[in-house]
Amino acid sequence: MWFVISVAWITGVIGIIIVMLIPNVYTSEATVFVDTQSLLLKVIKSDVVIADPNRQVENVRRIMYTYHTIEKLITRSDLDLYIDTPREKEELIRRIEKKLRLTRESRDFYSIAFSAKSPLLAQKIVTNILNIFIEENISRNVGGSDTAKTFIDHQINNTIKKIENLDRKIADFQRDNSEELVDYSAIIARKQGIEMNLRSLRNDYSLLNSQISQLNRQLGSVQKYIDKSATGSRTNLSASSALRNAERKYEQAITVMKPGHPDIIAMEKNIQALKREVEISGEAEKIYNPIYQSINSQLQQYKNSFKTTGTQIVDSEKRLMAIRAIQEKQPEILQKFDKMITERTQHESKLESLREKLSRTELSDDVVRRASIVDFRVVDPPYLPIAPSFPSRLLLLVATCLFSISGAIACCVVKIRLSEQIHSMSQFRRTFDLNLFGSVSTIVKQIPRNIKIKEFALPVIAITAYFIMFAIFIYLYHIKGWDPVSSIFSAQSIMLL
Repeated sequence: MWFVISVAWITGVIGIIIVMLIPNVYTSEATVFVDTQSLLLKVIKSDVVIADPNRQVENVRRIMYTYHTIEKLITRSDLDLYIDTPREKEELIRRIEKKLRLTRESRDFYSIAFSAKSPLLAQKIVTNILNIFIEENISRNVGGSDTAKTFIDHQINNTIKKIENLDRKIADFQRDNSEELVDYSAIIARKQGIEMNLRSLRNDYSLLNSQISQLNRQLGSVQKYIDKSATGSRTNLSASSALRNAERKYEQAITVMKPGHPDIIAMEKNIQALKREVEISGEAEKIYNPIYQSINSQLQQYKNSFKTTGTQIVDSEKRLMAIRAIQEKQPEILQKFDKMITERTQHESKLESLREKLSRTELSDDVVRRASIVDFRVVDPPYLPIAPSFPSRLLLLVATCLFSISGAIACCVVKIRLSEQIHSMSQFRRTFDLNLFGSVSTIVKQIPRNIKIKEFALPVIAITAYFIMFAIFIYLYHIKGWDPVSSIFSAQSIMLL
């Protein structure tokens, strides 16, 4: 019996020491309700541009596990005061990331939990992570609208610059292609007018040419001078004859060649020289023939008209060629012009759309700043845990007690079985293959009755003390909440994580 009691006490004490050395872990939790279906959002949803609240909250939940957020959490919880090296900081961030739990319980409920060896530290970290979670959601609402406004402003400025550049290009294009940009019917009307005028000028040109030829023939049959003595010099007659021949050739050539031709110009100079010769060779008594003078005057008028008409024909032909060139280029010019106008119209539509978006974004920003689109309500605030979440010392102590008793009984059974099967030292040596040098004999004598009662009472007392020991520790740990391990590290909060 004492063997059983001894084994039970030894294993029980060792088990209690092990249970004592296991630190308590306290878990603080908080629950926040995120209302993403507010009445205000339903009313103004068609008038404002607001990001999906559910997706945004979920993104922020994931951000809570990032290095930057946990670093901010360490600073707010004053844990950075116990960090001396960057390696310690990395290790602390890794441990916090592993122990932090921010989960979505249902559609609009989020649960935050953190476990630490100190209940105060666990509550402090949950409180700070809850505040960071709410702050990040609110700041991202405002920050997102500011980013959108900046982007839209940039797009508006770029579109305005494009419209201004197009206006300058259109003005230059209209100035350089003013004739091609006239209505097609107006160009046709101008062309028909020039063609009609050209036909009229050509008819007049032919008529004047015929009249000039007729007057030249008449002028050739009439003498230029009349002698008072009715006698003339042979020299004068030969010069007059040469002049008439030259004028006749000129009339024939003008019907074939246009004014300004080199041969026409040479003939005109020859006629002028012959006229001067006739005038010089004439005698003083000679006078101009009135008929000749009248025909010649009429002839000069027709020649001037003929020359003017020829110039007008050349100008009309040039204008007609220019109109035809305009007609050929007009489709391409109009296509380019229409393309620029269409591009400008598209930019104007884009500008109006951007201004409308900017207005909606500003309204959204005003709504976000003045009203709460997503409402955060803390349903369960971070509480100070009283009972540790781990370990369950009641179960551990009961298990230790049962294990020590079972172990003691098992050892007793083994001993009894061995004593029944092994009766001598040689048998023990053969069974276990051990080198034994000797044995000690035991003399069992008869024990008096009063001593038997005492021997029975002592084991009972030992067993009772054994159970009382476990009862005391269960009371201290499970009921009183005794935590000797945490008090050891109370000076260093970082060790309580």
